[in-house]
Amino acid sequence: MLQMVHTVTAHLPMSSERKQNFINETKNNLILSQLYLYYLKGWPTEHKVLNNCKQFFKLKDNIYF
Repeated sequence: MLQMVHTVTAHLPMSSERKQNFINETKNNLILSQLYLYYLKGWPTEHKVLNNCKQFFKLKDNIYF
């Protein structure tokens, strides 16, 4: 099953507890946490991207945290 979060904005009404849960779940998800690191540190060349993240390489310029 494909799971995707398209957009979460700063204007989304969310309690502090729910926001913290969202942050924690992102950190605990292997793929999302790796994508976050690529976002922060820059993407490596395509052949160096971890296998579980290769499907996102073509979208890298459209991924924001």
